[in-house]
Amino acid sequence: MTAVADAPATEGPLDAVSSGLAAAAAMLGEGRRDTSRQRQGVIEASPELRERELAKLADYAAAVAAALRERGVREPQSTLAAEAGMTVLRVSIQRWASGDDGRDLTVIMRDSVAELRVVAASG
Repeated sequence: MTAVADAPATEGPLDAVSSGLAAAAAMLGEGRRDTSRQRQGVIEASPELRERELAKLADYAAAVAAALRERGVREPQSTLAAEAGMTVLRVSIQRWASGDDGRDLTVIMRDSVAELRVVAASG
């Protein structure tokens, strides 16, 4: 949440969330792809773990939304941007861990945010 809070004041909500996603990708690091692949497999095989993972992402989204509100972002934009960011995080990690996408996680997340912008703009 620090990266979201520390994003330049000129950045909009989704850009601030993107800064947070970039920090998360850097923390995960490219060397953890195999571990992430194993983790995703275990989570996908267990309804209880899938539920727990979704609850964890909901907690992250709430914290990101709070950080956005502290930056002056009003509702519902703060919640929408935070929830969209968690969707980007989940989808990007799944793609990265699958091994089907050889790009590094930072690139996958950045491209996923760009795709989200296209979807949002297409109305």
